[in-house]
Amino acid sequence: MKNHPRLIAKALSAAGLLSTLALGVADANTLQLSQEGAGEALIFPYYTVRNGTLSFVSLVNQTVAAKAVRVRLREAVGGQPIAELNVFLSAKDVWTAAIVPTADGASIVSNDKSCTFPKFSGSTSSSPVPAALAFSNAAFATDALSALDRTREGYLEVIEMATVPNASLLGRDVTHVAGVPACRLTDDAGIALVQNSQAAPPSSVAPPSGGLVGTMSFINLGDGLSVSYNATAINGFWKTGAGAPTPTITASGSRLPDLASGGNGTITVTDKGKTYVSTFARSIDAVSALFMNSSIIGEYAYTLDGTLSSALVIMSPTKPYYIYDGSRPPFQNLYVPTLGKGACEDYSYMSIDREGFVGVSGDDFSASPPRPPQQFCNVVNVFGFTPNNTAFNSPRMQMLAAVQAQGRDVPTTGNEGGHLAISPTSPTGRLVPTSPFVFARSDATGELMWTPSAHTYFGLPMIGFALSVAKYNAGSPQQNFGNLNPLTTQRDIR
Repeated sequence: MKNHPRLIAKALSAAGLLSTLALGVADANTLQLSQEGAGEALIFPYYTVRNGTLSFVSLVNQTVAAKAVRVRLREAVGGQPIAELNVFLSAKDVWTAAIVPTADGASIVSNDKSCTFPKFSGSTSSSPVPAALAFSNAAFATDALSALDRTREGYLEVIEMATVPNASLLGRDVTHVAGVPACRLTDDAGIALVQNSQAAPPSSVAPPSGGLVGTMSFINLGDGLSVSYNATAINGFWKTGAGAPTPTITASGSRLPDLASGGNGTITVTDKGKTYVSTFARSIDAVSALFMNSSIIGEYAYTLDGTLSSALVIMSPTKPYYIYDGSRPPFQNLYVPTLGKGACEDYSYMSIDREGFVGVSGDDFSASPPRPPQQFCNVVNVFGFTPNNTAFNSPRMQMLAAVQAQGRDVPTTGNEGGHLAISPTSPTGRLVPTSPFVFARSDATGELMWTPSAHTYFGLPMIGFALSVAKYNAGSPQQNFGNLNPLTTQRDIR
């Protein structure tokens, strides 16, 4: 019997999916990684202020309505929050800030005029107002790694809390007039939204509507280096319809909203010509499944003299939501504060040089097997290939021995380069949806069909990028050429 559209719709309605599917097209009320780079939530997988590098953040509101946005900074080891602030973007607004080193840690500074709380010197004419928001180690003060130095590298979560109608009192307050908003930050009842006790929504806010775009730029003046990446965007983060969360502008010191707050447990992903619509019992599992990959792959090139170098940054956006409360899978281990490291995951890697020479799995230049398991332990992991090979200079950088020139060392340029895949091997690295559907072409009839089909996501939530640097002038300042590209990924859904 042919799959008539009315029969498909009837079947989907019976399964409770008609609200999220329209004849094979995913509705906005499923979580999806944005193909356009704009969404309701953004992940910036890495910032650093080490080795003279500064990190510059840009947030863009592409829509014609104002927005209230939570910006949360987390450190790299365990993903603990180190700073929180609310940013109010008017229609088509751009907010910029810089993450800079302090004497013992780091802080975020901004001269932008857009409204924030806590306020920066650029966002208000009142005085005195600090120019910087210093990062705190309060969330890990009792850990073995408790120093503020831990805040010098990490990542950002950006979550839209509400759309603010332009005609509302708050909307008019945050809208730029002659380039400057009033920034009184009150709701329609005149209640200040900047008080730490204030968590009630203003009466006129609307649900989040997406359209946020983000960019991170790394600039190192001493090395003559400037590279950038775009934040990873999530659409459909907030559940809509029945059971949707009420849009709320929480106080800037609140731990909410976070990546578990959206309430949307259904995702849409594509892999190898199939579209999967998977519903999970918890919304944080749905967010994790969005990023679930069995391998993450990047190119590299390095020389022993340091003329060419590469680094890979791999991070797990949802790891902090599992390693502290005992709900460990898909992650392998819980975080133990006394160990002085993060929660570790087993992995293997395979490198192939640019002429197709395949290295020994795990480490081409090490002693013969058996070898101890490879592990990455942090939420953000930096991998290098030579001890001084990256502007990032992370103290927890892992060195990889990847093949070049058919396994021979490359002292200078000429035969360098290849690519490698890092693959988690954790036995707990899987997520199973409670309601699984697949949209794929039938082998028997050639028709595209929606069918209930049990499936499991294998691997770990992973995103990242590769940085390659070429040094061409040893003068002062150093003149370098840098490239930064997103890592590619492979899914394993079966």
